[in-house]
Amino acid sequence: MESKTTSSSTRVRRIMKDIDRLNDMDRQDVLSRIVLMLKKTNVKNRSHLTDLKGLGKELWTNRDIDAYIANERDAWD
Repeated sequence: MESKTTSSSTRVRRIMKDIDRLNDMDRQDVLSRIVLMLKKTNVKNRSHLTDLKGLGKELWTNRDIDAYIANERDAWD
């Protein structure tokens, strides 16, 4: 596992050295491309509210919903 971390950090250092050698416009281009890549990754990893549909439904299978709601409303008074 350590070799992967070392290998990864070595690659990052090498990439940073390469970026250091670029002129400002090329650095901005690299930055823009990285930002775009991250945005695409974040969109793929987003959860949607509809993904929660049915979550916890087993909690309600043996419960009288109307009695539960009435009990909750009584607690408000």
